[in-house]
Amino acid sequence: QEVFASAPADMIVYHITATKPFNADIQLSREKDAQVFYEKNGIIRMDGQIVDEDDPLMGPGGNHMRFAALCRIVTDGGVMKNSPKSIDLDNVREITIYMTAATDYVLEKLNTDPSLDPMKICENILERHAGAGYRKIKEDHLHEYSGIFGRVELQLGRDTLANLPTNERLMRVRDGAVDNALAALYFQYGRYLLMSASRKPGRLPANLQGIWNDKFKAPWNADFHTNINLQMNYWPAEVCNLPECTPVLTEFMKALTTPGSVTAEKMYATRGWTLHHLTDPYGRTGVADGVWGVTPMNGPWMTFPLYRHYEFTRDKNYLKSIYPVLKGSAEFVLGFLVRSPEGWLVTNPSHSPENSFIIPGTDKKSMLCYGATIDIQIINGLFDNCIEAAETLGEDQPFVDSLKAVKKQLPPVRIGADGTIMEWIHDYEEAEPGHRHMSHLLGLYPLTQIAPDTPELWEAARKTIEKRLSHGGGHTGWSRAWIINFFARLHDGEMAFEHLQQLFSKSTLMNLFDTHPPFQIDGNFGATAGIAELLLQSTGKVIYLLPALPAAWPDGIVSGLKARGNYEISMDWKNGTLTRAVITSETGGDVVVKYGDKTYEVAVRPGEKFTIK
Repeated sequence: QEVFASAPADMIVYHITATKPFNADIQLSREKDAQVFYEKNGIIRMDGQIVDEDDPLMGPGGNHMRFAALCRIVTDGGVMKNSPKSIDLDNVREITIYMTAATDYVLEKLNTDPSLDPMKICENILERHAGAGYRKIKEDHLHEYSGIFGRVELQLGRDTLANLPTNERLMRVRDGAVDNALAALYFQYGRYLLMSASRKPGRLPANLQGIWNDKFKAPWNADFHTNINLQMNYWPAEVCNLPECTPVLTEFMKALTTPGSVTAEKMYATRGWTLHHLTDPYGRTGVADGVWGVTPMNGPWMTFPLYRHYEFTRDKNYLKSIYPVLKGSAEFVLGFLVRSPEGWLVTNPSHSPENSFIIPGTDKKSMLCYGATIDIQIINGLFDNCIEAAETLGEDQPFVDSLKAVKKQLPPVRIGADGTIMEWIHDYEEAEPGHRHMSHLLGLYPLTQIAPDTPELWEAARKTIEKRLSHGGGHTGWSRAWIINFFARLHDGEMAFEHLQQLFSKSTLMNLFDTHPPFQIDGNFGATAGIAELLLQSTGKVIYLLPALPAAWPDGIVSGLKARGNYEISMDWKNGTLTRAVITSETGGDVVVKYGDKTYEVAVRPGEKFTIK
């Protein structure tokens, strides 16, 4: 039996062959909200409409989204009959089932469209490929899939356990073993998951479960959490050479600016747009979950993966298409900032996601403040991106000047009495020193505001992580994945590797899915990005080769990783030392390449390669 999901064909294909004739009954079923019809000539239809009861989280009950599935069964000889409950096949040697599905959801409307006929959409999909046949559809699928997945190769030494089942390999790591090839497999698995969950013909970005939700009521409603989780889902997209994955997110964010502008105007009396700590396919942008949801800077935060796609591709047409999203977000911030008692421009209300502090002089906790550190880091990142985008496109100089003026009035990121990065505007006592969120280190990763050229903050960031860990931090899968990236940015490969091992040991299910718990896919994507970060890092003008290589990975090969500026990198290393690196420029330009204490200034034309031996 072969089964594959083809993006070019927009269908799932099942192919079953046998050495001698066999019989089979084929059924399609859904637990509720659907009817199934078995027709002549091997056609199975499923027509359905979601019928919900009133739910305080999900809204009014009634008849909602309509959906359909359509199967076409083809056999090599034998007898085919339909019954009320199945398609019955007798004396066949080969079966091919072509299956597709559709709904009446429309992304541009962030809603369903009663004028759409999901079954007709299914019929059109199958009709387009009716004459292709199984082998042609499979060939086209493999060509498209391999062309994306095959761009990146990673070997971390010889795989001596290739014949051992994955669950047994994972159990060995839980018992303290080191399995470098499992790490390489996990890395490629993360790339597979992202390209499967977020590329055309898909219309929605990867949610908290990616696309692998098996429940009618999923944990957290299978929504899009925007206070780290949705952002983390896209950390590996660019560096792992999966640029096709980001446009799905981009189109979703463009659609969200419409309800987001209503939220900005009605809640905060500002221009532009924003959203809070979660959203869904229907465009929720207001506050959800009470005080946890008072995070108006999550709209600006969601612009970072969009701009990162430009940083890596240097596609000016794409930049022009997202500039209104960036500008609208910055306009919201300009209207939202207020003057603090200290004289700074700050956010108010403000909230360091899901964390709380002790109100001075009391034993009471609070989540709300003004000018939380993450907000300041987000605003600096957004404004920097907006300024660079506008200057690249040659427009909006007065707007650029206003952003530069406001940046000078933001509070600095400061260090507290214990030597750690202050999470809030004042040096408050933390209610949960081991909290899973480490939002005040956003400037370390994925941003680059805390770096070797800010040595005091760099050292304070390390102390911040150590303090979190000493109080039990990193106990969820995605939080552990973030820690891997933090240590990679601190060029500490040994601690990053230790936390990768802990991710395998404590937060990875037997099928390699991440567990929060329960299953939540952001940890897969965060750790995939972290493995890449150990091998390659880049800022706007600098590429770092093997900046945090763990001693446990003494020998290896990687090819196809991407760096900012649209550079593709391949490297070999032996005994922990780089032996060869090839930097290919897709668009040309000047860049500085650093390996250890060596620096190379590179100027190349489009398509040229620069080799280091």
